[in-house]
Amino acid sequence: MDSLQKKIDAATDATVIKNNEATRSQVQRNKEINNTCFFYCVTLYFAIRNLYGKSSDGTFDYFKFYGKSSDSYKQEIIDYFSDNFLTDTIEIINKLMTENNVGNWVRRAGSQNEFLDELQKVTTQPKYSRIFRTFVEKFKTVPKQC
Repeated sequence: MDSLQKKIDAATDATVIKNNEATRSQVQRNKEINNTCFFYCVTLYFAIRNLYGKSSDGTFDYFKFYGKSSDSYKQEIIDYFSDNFLTDTIEIINKLMTENNVGNWVRRAGSQNEFLDELQKVTTQPKYSRIFRTFVEKFKTVPKQC
């Protein structure tokens, strides 16, 4: 966003300024939609965790994730989360969308309730237990400290 703003500030041609401002508005809108979709993805994760999580589940290895030699561990978590939780979030939203535009659906009153209702239906499927337990076994390997 900052580099786009610099282009707008440096531009002298009215058409270039107008196009860059339109691009900036679209980027901002997409960012808002992405943040909302992230909310839905995290909601799916916690709905599954509430059903299939165990008090004995460990925690993530934060040192490994944030450490300098963490690239593969971090990428594996991101890939697994994306391939399972994010992909399913997108599938649920796609199923629920009545508009042709995800931005309109996300902002429409009632979309959150529709999503939560759908979560109650789908998260009891055996696949979600398997997805969550695999996630825990692969990545939540550090014992909890009480």
